[in-house]
Amino acid sequence: MGCRGRAPAPTTPPIFARTGFDPRDRLGEDFRLAARLLRDGHRLRRVPGLTVRHEESKTYARALRWRFDNGIDAASHPRELRILRFADLVWVGWCGAWIVGFVGAVAASPWWLLLGPAASVAAGVMHATTRFRPRPPGPFLLACLADVPLLTAYLAGRTVGLPRLIRGRR
Repeated sequence: MGCRGRAPAPTTPPIFARTGFDPRDRLGEDFRLAARLLRDGHRLRRVPGLTVRHEESKTYARALRWRFDNGIDAASHPRELRILRFADLVWVGWCGAWIVGFVGAVAASPWWLLLGPAASVAAGVMHATTRFRPRPPGPFLLACLADVPLLTAYLAGRTVGLPRLIRGRR
């Protein structure tokens, strides 16, 4: 016997309906969901031994744009979710280095202009150390070389997204 009529509409699982998962979110959706679940009193746990393989098909140029867009989106997290993360502190330090560099260049010496790029390199290398093993050094240095522009794009996006932090997300 065949099925007649329309298929039933998909339903939202009750936990998502209560927590406020927004299916329109395309950036930071996992972080927002985890923060809301924790805020609503749920516990999150890691599954021992679970490994997730995440394969990307973006070009490097698309990855730069994606990181920039993620930075814009992440700028609203402190206000929206009422939490402060390490990434927020890194962004504050990075902005501070660029501002001090520009002020120092105007007030003292053009050498101060190196402070902003140095902060970008430091942030990128430190980020790479959280994602890659430092041994052997060759591949690790290549990872750092690739990650510095990606992390700089993210931090620049955070700066562009500053109005979202001030006025709210949307």
